[in-house]
Amino acid sequence: MKKLKGQTLTLDLVVALSLFLFLILLVLWAMDMSFSKINTSKSQQWNYQKVVDLSINLFETEGIPSNWKKDNVDSIGLLNEYGTSNISWDKFLEFEELYNNNKSLLLELSGLKNDEDIAIVIGEKEIGDISGWDREKYEIIKLTRIKTVNGSSEQCHIYVKMRGY
Repeated sequence: MKKLKGQTLTLDLVVALSLFLFLILLVLWAMDMSFSKINTSKSQQWNYQKVVDLSINLFETEGIPSNWKKDNVDSIGLLNEYGTSNISWDKFLEFEELYNNNKSLLLELSGLKNDEDIAIVIGEKEIGDISGWDREKYEIIKLTRIKTVNGSSEQCHIYVKMRGY
């Protein structure tokens, strides 16, 4: 085989450059995937922490004022008295009134946005309907706490529909 002087473009060079570019693109793609997973994880953490904070407000405080009603509330809490685990059924019914009649105020007091939603289930009583929530578009977070309601221990579930990640 005859060697030509000054020959710069050979089959070896084309293969080597193609392989090099392929590897660079593969590394960039892997970095992009890693960063998107990190951002998704941060978003999920943020949403979960928001729901934990909301459940603490609802199930661990009396609210402000402590004898709040649907037309006079600054912060919603369902406890009868701070430091106990007794849920006030009257406050739960006031929460239901707010949900049914002034949902935008309820969402604002809960720290949620207008396209987000909340549902609470205590025993057999459910406020909010989670069956129609689009699980593809929204992230559904559920937390459960055990509280005393009317003298007996009940599971209190809070469901929050938040923007997807």
